[in-house]
Amino acid sequence: MRSNRSYVVWGVIGFVVATLLLSSRIAYYYTELLWFGELGLESIFFTVLSTRYLVGVVAALLFGGFVYLNLRMVRGIIAQLAEQIDDESGTINRWFIPRTINRVILLVSAVFGLLSGISMSSEWETILRYLNQVPFGVADPLYGQDISFFVFTLPFHRVIFNSGGFLLVLTTVVVGLIYFLSGSINFLGSRLNVHPRARLHLGGLIATYLFMKAWGYWLDAYELVYSPRGVAFGASYTDMHAHLPVFRIMTVLSIVAGAIALWYIRSRDVRWMYVAVALMLVGSVGLGTAYPAAIQRLIVQPNEIELERPYIEYNINHTQMAYGLDDVTQIPFAATDTLDWETLERNIETIENVRLWDWEPLLESYRQLHTLRAYYAFTDADVDRYTLNGRYQQVLIAARELNYAQVPGAETWVNRRLQYTHGHGLVMSPAAEFTEEGLPRMYIEDIPPQSTVDLEVKNPAIYYGEMTDDYVITNTREPELHHPEGDTNVYKHYAGTGGVAAGGIGRRAAFSLRFGDYNFLLSGSIHPESRVMYHRHIQERVRQVAPFLLLDGDPYPVVSKDENQIFWIQDAYTHSDRYPYSEPYYRGANYIRNSVKIVIDAYSGDMDFYVFDPDDPMIQTYGNIFPALFSPMEEMPSSLMEHVRYPMDLFEMQSEIYRTYHMENPVVFYNKEDLWAFPEEQFRGQSRRMEPYYIMANLPKIGDDLEFLTMMPFTPENRDVLVSWMAGRATPENYGELVVYQMPRGRTVFGPSQIEARIDQHEDISQLFTLWGQSGSDVIRGNMLVLPIEESLLYIEPIYLEAVDRGLPELRRVVAAHGDRLAMGRSVIEAMEIVFGVRDPLDPEELLEDEDLEDELVTEDPDVDDPPEPDPDDIDLPEEDVEQIGLIYDLFQEAQEAARRGDWAQYGEIIDELEDILEGLTGPQ
Repeated sequence: MRSNRSYVVWGVIGFVVATLLLSSRIAYYYTELLWFGELGLESIFFTVLSTRYLVGVVAALLFGGFVYLNLRMVRGIIAQLAEQIDDESGTINRWFIPRTINRVILLVSAVFGLLSGISMSSEWETILRYLNQVPFGVADPLYGQDISFFVFTLPFHRVIFNSGGFLLVLTTVVVGLIYFLSGSINFLGSRLNVHPRARLHLGGLIATYLFMKAWGYWLDAYELVYSPRGVAFGASYTDMHAHLPVFRIMTVLSIVAGAIALWYIRSRDVRWMYVAVALMLVGSVGLGTAYPAAIQRLIVQPNEIELERPYIEYNINHTQMAYGLDDVTQIPFAATDTLDWETLERNIETIENVRLWDWEPLLESYRQLHTLRAYYAFTDADVDRYTLNGRYQQVLIAARELNYAQVPGAETWVNRRLQYTHGHGLVMSPAAEFTEEGLPRMYIEDIPPQSTVDLEVKNPAIYYGEMTDDYVITNTREPELHHPEGDTNVYKHYAGTGGVAAGGIGRRAAFSLRFGDYNFLLSGSIHPESRVMYHRHIQERVRQVAPFLLLDGDPYPVVSKDENQIFWIQDAYTHSDRYPYSEPYYRGANYIRNSVKIVIDAYSGDMDFYVFDPDDPMIQTYGNIFPALFSPMEEMPSSLMEHVRYPMDLFEMQSEIYRTYHMENPVVFYNKEDLWAFPEEQFRGQSRRMEPYYIMANLPKIGDDLEFLTMMPFTPENRDVLVSWMAGRATPENYGELVVYQMPRGRTVFGPSQIEARIDQHEDISQLFTLWGQSGSDVIRGNMLVLPIEESLLYIEPIYLEAVDRGLPELRRVVAAHGDRLAMGRSVIEAMEIVFGVRDPLDPEELLEDEDLEDELVTEDPDVDDPPEPDPDDIDLPEEDVEQIGLIYDLFQEAQEAARRGDWAQYGEIIDELEDILEGLTGPQ
C-alpha cells in the first residue's frame, strides 16, 4: 500500500514539474509573440518558428519512424526464428520477443526522433537559404558552378547526408547488436553465421549506407574548394590531380561495394561482405592517402610555383571578391616633403578637424567630470561628424546610461524594475579642441542636457542602449526617476510606445512565468497600460529579430536634428564560411558584406533595417525569406544618413586581408615578397599595434570636399617606413568605396613608428617628458595620426598628462611632423607654425610655460601661491635682515627657473645656498 502511495506522489510531482516546464515554455513563446507584434514583425516570428517546428516534426517522424520500423522488424524476425527452432536448443535468446518490448521500442524510437527533430530544427536557416537562394552571378573556375551552389546548396546537401548517414550507422549498429545478443548472429567454430532473415535486414542497411557513401564522396569532391592543404586556401594541384580522381573512384567503389552487399544477401556467403569492406578500406587508405602524398612529394614540391600558379590566382581573386577588395581604387601618392603654410591654409578644414582626443583618455575624462551621479555611466566615446553652427566638424559623443550595479537600493524590486528605468542624455565635445586646463571643450553636457551649439536633445531618455541588460516596467503608478536636479530628483511617467502592454491577469501571469517574478501578479503599481520592456540591450534586440546577421562591435549614438532625440546605429554584416577559395578570417568566415545598418530608437526601441548593399546575394536571399524586415537605404531619414560610418570592424578585417592580398602576382604572393604590416605606436610607455581611425580630410586626386573617412597606414613587413595607406569612404554617394594610396618606390617615407622614435630622440621633448614623469605625472602619448594634405603627409600626436593620484587625463601638448621637421606646441596650429617656419621653435621654458603645469612641477600644494615680493618700507626689520630676505626671494625665483629648465644640478646648488642663509638668520637649532 505504501509502495502504491509513493508511485502516486512521484506521479503527481512529475506532472506538476512537467506542467510548469511546459507552461514556462508557452509563456516564453507567447510573450515573444507579443514583443514581435509590438514591433510589427510578427511575420518573422512565425516564419522562424513554423520552419523550426516543421523541420523538427518532419525529422522526428522520419528518423523516429525509421528506427521504430527497424526495431519492430528485428523483433518480428527473432520471434519467427524462435518458433522455427527447438525451444530447448537455446539457440535463440527470447529477451526481445515479449509483447511488452513494443513499449520499449516505441519509447526508444520516440526519444531518438525527438532528439533528431531538435537537432534538425537548428538547421532552419540552412534550409530557408537553400529554398530562397539568389545566384551570385559568378562561376567557380574549376566546376563551373555558380557561387550560390557552394554557399547555399552544398551546405543543405551536407546536412541531409550527415543526418542520414548517422541514422543509418546508428540503426545498423543497434540492429546488429540485438541480432547478436539474441543469437541470430553467432559463430560456428571460426565461421560467422548469420540467419538468412537477419542477413537480409543487415545487408539491406549496409548496402543503403554504401550507396549513400557514394553521394558523400560526390559532395567531398566539391568541398575541395575549401582545402587548406595547398600554398593558398582552396583547391590545389594535388587536390585536383589526386584527391579529385580518388573521390571519383571512391564514388564508383561505394556503388560497387553496395552492390556486393546486396549480392551477399542472395549468396549467403559472408565472404562477399568481407570483399565489400576490403574494397572500401583499400580505396580510402591506399588511394585516399598514399596516392595524393606521392603526387605532392614527387611532382608538386619540385615544381610548386609553376604548378600552383593557377590555384594561387583563384585564391587571390576569390578572396578579394569575398571581402569586397576586388574593386579597390589604387592611386600613386607622391608623399612630397614640400608642404608649406599656404597649402595648409587651403586645407584649413582638415587641420581644424584633427582628432586630438583619443577615445580612451576622453572617456576617462567624461566619466570623472560628467557622469554626475554614481548610477550613471559612459560605456564608450564614439567619433562622428555634425554640422554645428554652420560648420562641418568632427566630434566625440557618449551616451549617459543607467548603471544598474550602482542603483540605490538595487536589491528592492520597486527601485530596480519600476523607478530606475533609463539613462539620461549624452555629452558631446569637438575632436580638435581643449580648454586651457587641458580638458575637453564641451558642446553638450549636464543633466538635463545643455547645448552651446544649434543641436538640442529634447528627449534625452535612454531606455534602450548598451547597458540595458534587464527588463523594466514603465508607465506604472510608481513614477520613474527622470533625472537628478540639485538635491532633489525629477520624476516622470513613460509616454512612449516601447515595450509590451502589461494587460490583464493572463498576460501578467505569462510575464511572471517567463521572468520567474511573482511581483507581476502581486504589485499594485502595475496596471493594464503599463509597458513591460525586455530585450533592451540594442545588440540582443537586433539578434532576436535577425540572428543570421553578424553585428559590429561598436554601435554608436546619434542625435537626430529633425527629432531632437537619441538613436543608435548598429552596423551588421551578412557572412558565410562557404565561399570557395577565399581565405578564412573571423571564426572561419570567408565572406562578409556590410549590407545592413539598423537604427534603434533609444526611447521606444523601434528598429529599422536598411539595406546598404542591395547587390549582395546573401541579403537578397534573406530579403526573400523575410520580405517585411528590410528597407532600402534611400528610406533612411537624411538626419541619420548624415551619420553613417564605414564600420571599423569591417575596415580592420579588410585591412588585415589586404596587407597580403594586395599582391596579385602569383609568384610575388607565393614568396610573400611584398607583405605589408600595421605600424606600431606608443601608448602609456608601451608599443602597440596601430588601429584604424576616423579622420576628416579631402581625398587627394579624387574629391574636393571634406569627407569623413576610415583610415589605416601600412608599412612593409619587418620595416618601419610607410608603404601605403587605405581609406574607406562613408558619404552616401560613395559609401563603401576603398581607396589605397601607394608611396613612391625607391624613396623613404617616414612611418608612424619612425616618427615616434624621432619624438623620443628630440632633446627638448624627451627632457620635458622626463621632467613631467619625475613630477608624479604619467605622460600619455595619444594615437599617432597620419593626415593626407594634398600630395603630402602630416603626422600629429597629442600628448596628455595624467596625475598619478587623480587619474584625470589632460591634453597639454601636440606634436606635429612633416618630412624631417618635427616640433611640439601648445596647440595644433602652434606646432605646425613651428614645423613650417611661421614662428620660431619654442625653447624649453616656453614648452613648459603653463601656470597649471608649473604648479604641479614646482610646488607640493597647487593651492599655494608664489610669495609676493617684499617691500622694505613695510617691514620693521634691521636693514641687513631686509637685504637678506630680498636675497632669499631672488634665490627662490632662480630655483624655480632652474626647475622649469630641468637643470636640477643648479636647482640643488641654489637650495643649499638658501639653507645656509636661513641657518644664519635663525641660528643653530
